[in-house]
Amino acid sequence: MHRLIVDVARLEVARGYDGWLGRNPSPVLISAAYSRTADDFRLMNRLVHRFDARKPFPETFQPNDPRRIEMASVYEGPLEFLVLLIALEQDGGVDVQRLFGAVDRPDSLSVWREGGSDIELQPLRDAPTTWSTPQAVHLLVGGSDAGRDCKSDKWIGASLLVVPASGGARTGEYRFNVLSPDERNDWTAVLSVRH
Repeated sequence: MHRLIVDVARLEVARGYDGWLGRNPSPVLISAAYSRTADDFRLMNRLVHRFDARKPFPETFQPNDPRRIEMASVYEGPLEFLVLLIALEQDGGVDVQRLFGAVDRPDSLSVWREGGSDIELQPLRDAPTTWSTPQAVHLLVGGSDAGRDCKSDKWIGASLLVVPASGGARTGEYRFNVLSPDERNDWTAVLSVRH
């Protein structure tokens, strides 16, 4: 049996911004874990993590509710896990709800890596196995840019990790950095991943 356990250990806020009134940002992370085999790609679990971020920055914060993703697969062949992290600064909450729902429809999700020389859009299910460290990605939902579609909440960014299943014997701490398009929010979610 293959197991995956994902804990959001902390959120490091290098820069945080929530408008000209000088309010503290309200960070929200959506984590989603998928299993991938030669014949199947499916969501195993998803969670929302909220943080009470307070100035001055930089500062480190613990999640308000320290829940973790735990999942198991009895698949006998080669298996990989994908961990997708979406970061939003919550204002109205509508986009948090929309994107939490979207991660449950993995066939509607596509990504390309930020900073690449070419834009190589690919379905989430086809993310390269070489992304064994978190990669900042652009996320499309149903062919539409997830960040540009945000009206109620502020899009910060998304990051993706691909790890092989190893029977639960490996544990690593991974840094998922997200930088908002205006660069006023620069956050790093530190996740403990056992696979």
